[in-house]
Amino acid sequence: MLVPAIAELPHGVLRTALPTPFPVGDVNCYVILGSPVTVIDPGMIWKTSTDRIEAFLAAAGLRVSEDRKSVV
Repeated sequence: MLVPAIAELPHGVLRTALPTPFPVGDVNCYVILGSPVTVIDPGMIWKTSTDRIEAFLAAAGLRVSEDRKSVV
């Protein structure tokens, strides 16, 4: 049985597609705004992917912290 697609994400949940170098293609990355900010499936440590997630977070007014272990 297929699960119905969600037409709209709940308030406070953001989504972006992050590229991979694999034939499977992009992965969906979700950011749950709150304290703390939660990032689900941030993709690979691959320049194209990390550049995209950093730009996505910046557009949401967030950034990866200096220790690169948290989002602020």
